[in-house]
Amino acid sequence: MESKEKITFSIDSRTPDTLPMSRLAEYLSALSTLYGSDEYFHFDMVDNGSALLQVWVDEPAMTTVMTQLASVGAGTAAAPIHKAYNQLDCLLREDNAVGAVHVHGGVVLAFPGRNRKIVETVSITKLTTIDGTVIKIGVRDSSIPVTLKDLEGQVVRCQIRGVANAKRLSRHYLEAPIRVHGSGRWTRGQDGKWILDILDIDSWEILDQSSPEGLLSVLASPDNGWAQMSNPQAEWRKLRGLD
Repeated sequence: MESKEKITFSIDSRTPDTLPMSRLAEYLSALSTLYGSDEYFHFDMVDNGSALLQVWVDEPAMTTVMTQLASVGAGTAAAPIHKAYNQLDCLLREDNAVGAVHVHGGVVLAFPGRNRKIVETVSITKLTTIDGTVIKIGVRDSSIPVTLKDLEGQVVRCQIRGVANAKRLSRHYLEAPIRVHGSGRWTRGQDGKWILDILDIDSWEILDQSSPEGLLSVLASPDNGWAQMSNPQAEWRKLRGLD
């Protein structure tokens, strides 16, 4: 029989009698993402005192759970894990509560909830460049929706104006990554991080698909043209988009 570990999520302003089932479901949904695979998790009960949401975790998954929880505290969590943490913290703030994840009686991850300093939501528009693959392009009257998947696997919401432009862009659908330029609308969330809401695509270009070995051979060639430039370092920085 496999051994199990208990993980408890505490909500200080709630009790089992004041936690509606619908609210419990919201907490459990976010906790499921925060902890990991549903296959290894078994909801036990809402214990007395504060509302203590207890789950049992099959031993094989415990190392993964602890790694994911530690990544949140270290600021290195994957996007879905980070989103689940923020969802839980928002629920706690709405319930005028603070919370924590407890393992073996100790706190392994705290949630400030009602104590979190409220950061004013700020939105800006600025020139933005994204490298990615076109994975979806739709049809609409004036603005045509486009979805990119960037080189880190994150989905980026975009749009492009004009049927002719959309048709040209559609040639890159599920093809090699491209570099798109345009006007991006960014919003700073409560966690202080900037999120790209949408990118209005103005132009794009095909990324150089040369292998590193090929690029190095070109650079090593005596007639590559760099020696004839008055300021090759400045030109290199310009090509890399550093200036």
